[in-house]
Amino acid sequence: MTRPRPDDRDAVIARDVYRRLGEHASLDASGVDVHVKDGQVTLQGRVSDEPARHVAELIADAVPGVRGVVNHLDTARD
Repeated sequence: MTRPRPDDRDAVIARDVYRRLGEHASLDASGVDVHVKDGQVTLQGRVSDEPARHVAELIADAVPGVRGVVNHLDTARD
């Protein structure tokens, strides 16, 4: 069995983060962009408020393979 290339792993992580963000009932993640490099997730864009910003970070951090999360999300109140 061949091991996935790092780029492939990053793509799987990004897909899983997007999916989990979209499945969260109280989070509108339509304004969130997810970038992954070597397992490091960067969240960019806009969410409704500070609790939503925190929830998005927790969701991303819980995805298997994530080595860390950099949260650059803005809130609608910024």
